[in-house]
Amino acid sequence: MKRREIRKHMFRMLYCMEFYEADDREEQAELYLMKVKRQEPFLEEPFGQETPEDYGRNGMAAEATPEEIENIKNRFYAITDRLPEIDELISQTASGWKLNRMGMVDRNLLRLAVYEMRYDDDIPDKVAINEAVELAKTYGGEASGSFVNGVLAKLVANKV
Repeated sequence: MKRREIRKHMFRMLYCMEFYEADDREEQAELYLMKVKRQEPFLEEPFGQETPEDYGRNGMAAEATPEEIENIKNRFYAITDRLPEIDELISQTASGWKLNRMGMVDRNLLRLAVYEMRYDDDIPDKVAINEAVELAKTYGGEASGSFVNGVLAKLVANKV
């Protein structure tokens, strides 16, 4: 599984998390990952923007190894454990925008990118920004790509 596919799963899990109580995080993560393990299609996801690389020849999700599933799970928990810090960074950077007023797609892509930029040394800032912008163009509204790019570029400019 490519990093881009793992990133899409991370985004989907963060997005879906918005619909459940914090106490349900582990149960919802397990349900999502079971779907990935069984290679079930994600066509019923709320996005409706799946791309051909999301599926193999059978229309099924790309096969994931147990190690990749564990990696996705660990990264999801790492992000959600740091949500207060990540959300604070986003709030400080996105002047004039309250976190709860941002679109869910934009907010969760920003969360994922900020995590990658601040806590994952294996991912260069440029890559985290580019991937977030591309996902925003696919899953977000007309201005999502520009919005996500602007917030993340400002975050990099203010980085110490």
